[in-house]
Amino acid sequence: MGSVQIAALTQTQFLVIERDGSFLLGGPKKANPKAQKQVYRIDLSSATPLSSVALSNSVTRDESHGLLIDGLTLEQYAQQRGWAALAAKGIKPVSKMLVVDMVKEVAYPHDKMEGLWVIDHHHLGVLNDDDFATWSTKGKLEQKYLNGKTVDSNQLYIINAELLPE
Repeated sequence: MGSVQIAALTQTQFLVIERDGSFLLGGPKKANPKAQKQVYRIDLSSATPLSSVALSNSVTRDESHGLLIDGLTLEQYAQQRGWAALAAKGIKPVSKMLVVDMVKEVAYPHDKMEGLWVIDHHHLGVLNDDDFATWSTKGKLEQKYLNGKTVDSNQLYIINAELLPE
């Protein structure tokens, strides 16, 4: 079974994970006090349905890459030209609100958050992926440590959070 990195709250609101691959305490890499391990609530209701975007000389659909603007994917276009340029093409992204920053909340030491469990409107379960406590460096399989001595293992975090706005 795969990991759950998105969880539905309503027909238009979802929890999503945003993370990097760094370790707060170092792991097999250098410690990163700015590790990104966050859960956001997104809302689709204010976003532009991409199927409704009018095609033109600059806005096209590609079978492999979806909607393109000036030959760029939406992600590339927004990264290179900014959100205002995307809005000028009539495309508004989902709204996004931080629910929990796992590094600040629980000093999350793992490299990956890969499971979300909506327990109720005030509690969220977050599960890491320990990759069977292994790591590969230059093709060599090694033990995966969270710091110099603690082996990575699965852990479930139960977080108090307001998952839906009042």
